[in-house]
Amino acid sequence: MKVAIQETTHSQYSVHLLDAIFSKPIFRTSDLAQKLSVDYGIHEKTAPALLRQLKEAGILLELQPGSGRRAATLCFPRLINLAEGREVL
Repeated sequence: MKVAIQETTHSQYSVHLLDAIFSKPIFRTSDLAQKLSVDYGIHEKTAPALLRQLKEAGILLELQPGSGRRAATLCFPRLINLAEGREVL
């Protein structure tokens, strides 16, 4: 999975992004951006572009769109389905 995310984002931060997504496969975009900033020193404005690329590539799924000040809720369906042992998302 690391290679797919690296190829999709072409980012030096892909390993950190993958760690954050694996630790919480359902997340609000603002929470993930803050985690990446606090844990790895990645600027909070970098995360939205990386997440958009993963969403456009079909790696992440939007469960609830953002609206106004409310952040979007995304998930990593492949991990969730693997953990559940069945197709959930």
